[in-house]
Amino acid sequence: IARAGSIKAGTGTKVVDASGKYLVPGYLDMHVHSLNSPDPTASFEVMLASGITGVRQMSGSPELLQKRRDGTLKLTSDGPELLAMPGTVLTGANAGTPEAAVAEVDRQKQEGADFIKVIDVKPDPFFAALAEAKKVGLAFDGHLQPTSAIEKAADEGMTAIEHLGPGVSVLDACSTDENAIRKAIAAPPPKAPPIGDGTTLADRALRATTNPTMASDPLAFDLMKRVVATYSDAKCRTLIQRIKKDGMWMTPTLIRLKTMEFGDDPAFRHDPNLRYAPAKSRARWEEMAQQFPTVITPDRRATLKKFWALQLRLTKLLDDGGVPMMTGTDAGDAGQWEIS
Repeated sequence: IARAGSIKAGTGTKVVDASGKYLVPGYLDMHVHSLNSPDPTASFEVMLASGITGVRQMSGSPELLQKRRDGTLKLTSDGPELLAMPGTVLTGANAGTPEAAVAEVDRQKQEGADFIKVIDVKPDPFFAALAEAKKVGLAFDGHLQPTSAIEKAADEGMTAIEHLGPGVSVLDACSTDENAIRKAIAAPPPKAPPIGDGTTLADRALRATTNPTMASDPLAFDLMKRVVATYSDAKCRTLIQRIKKDGMWMTPTLIRLKTMEFGDDPAFRHDPNLRYAPAKSRARWEEMAQQFPTVITPDRRATLKKFWALQLRLTKLLDDGGVPMMTGTDAGDAGQWEIS
């Protein structure tokens, strides 16, 4: 690479006419789970063909961290660079108490994790882990604790939120009914809906991992309705200025949200890029698409359509408000290849 006109074309020189085009060093996919897939190298090859030169792995383990230290990770020499990786994701299983959460953060610091990833932890251990991560110098990223205000997480030092929540946990802060909605989330969970004819527990587990929208209980859709009905643009703008001040990042993963909320959309089912995805993944997606109308009723579909519009609105407001954002696809999660 040199100043225009300073290189003379000669034998073996490839000249590209870039008139009317532009060149970028490469794109970063900042939310992937590719190292958890059966064949990470195949996933990385598709990424590189799409111009992705770096990834942020969002689910690690002691084994993956050890392999990275040993130089034995299954990475292609000319594929995307692994930019960052956490240890084991924080959940109720390994961070069920404040003491356990603090111990897990300390363990991951020693194992060489680049940041802490949290998805489903109760308030006390959540904020204990957050404080410990800040103390030992690790970023604290992941899912917002759904019964706690986003302002509190931002003030305490949470560095990034994924998937705009997920669910209503961020948009709830833009609702004029915020406190009541948080109380509803914190209430004992409703009785699980009965399993329909021909649906097994394994089917429900598959839905939960492949498309969580299809495994959501009725309360989740009721909460979406309430957030849509009580949304306040002014309240949302005030929130955005608050989290910008605290330096919190957002990773919306819009393609992941859209494929979940519109799981049987022909645009996804007949995407020509599917030929690059493994046959097993394509079969799973098609199965989910066929089941989608049996789980997502017309009323739920209408709710999801309105909620998606609100998610787009929130993303635009975040951008307009100067909140730093990262682009991510959730590629590799439960065998997913988000290639759109």
